[in-house]
Amino acid sequence: MTAIQPKAEQTAETFAPTALHLSFAKYGRVGKTTWCKLLIEYMLDKRKRHIIVDTDKETPNVARAYTPKILDVWAGNEIGNNDSIDNLLLYDDTPNVENDDLLDNAPHTDLMTDTAKRINTLLTEQIVFSEDNRTAYLTRNLLSLSRLGQDVLVNLPANVYQPVCDFIATNNLHRSSKIKLFNWWVSNGSEESLELFLETQAKFPQAKHVLVLNQGNFQYVYDWKRFRLPKPIVDLYQNNSIKIVKMPFLSVEPGLWHSLESIPYHDIIKDEAIDEFVRDAIEMWMIRAFDQIEATAWL
Repeated sequence: MTAIQPKAEQTAETFAPTALHLSFAKYGRVGKTTWCKLLIEYMLDKRKRHIIVDTDKETPNVARAYTPKILDVWAGNEIGNNDSIDNLLLYDDTPNVENDDLLDNAPHTDLMTDTAKRINTLLTEQIVFSEDNRTAYLTRNLLSLSRLGQDVLVNLPANVYQPVCDFIATNNLHRSSKIKLFNWWVSNGSEESLELFLETQAKFPQAKHVLVLNQGNFQYVYDWKRFRLPKPIVDLYQNNSIKIVKMPFLSVEPGLWHSLESIPYHDIIKDEAIDEFVRDAIEMWMIRAFDQIEATAWL
């Protein structure tokens, strides 16, 4: 007797790949957090479902601005060890966001559902890269996330270059059919930074690599000659193997800008208590950054 085969539609996975966006660089103070926030704002502006993961416990400015409840998790006040992303996915309470009225009337942050928020807190509790931290156990959670088909934006701390590369290689994320890996490599134009970008692209050529040139958001930098790119990078760009974007220059006093770092950018431009010149400058800066992101044609 021939065994009855299940229908194809019952077994085939129909989930879109999860886009894993790493705001990456080896050292701190090059603009990783700033770029991660701009990516978040882009997702909000485009009404794209997303999950935010801030792995920088020392200066969690992304978490402070966009998911402050995560800080309670880090303090050990919420989310037990027995909770898992798999269990949360069994009770997905995702609303139907195809409804135009919902999209038009709901605040941007409402697009992150309760389930996504709980998944977000679990991920942020568990994904902590450090020189002595084992990361292989994260595979299951990332594969669970792939079922959502959402964008996951990860703000990485400084000095975790090797652990993150090991994590990608060990879990084969750059070749996974379930993960679409984005390396947003934020550079201050230094020779070492550009060499490491080339090294990372060579390690994981299947990933999508974007070189983000930070044009001096937190400092007065007018010598753009330092952004002359070496020939190997130019060749990769001309072959369409990588993308290059520029983080626009922001003409706001550094002292004031730092005082606003824990506030979402979309809240800053709406706050009438903040000087109109500052709000206009930040809004135009965001628009120019969105244009740069859009120009990659990868999102």
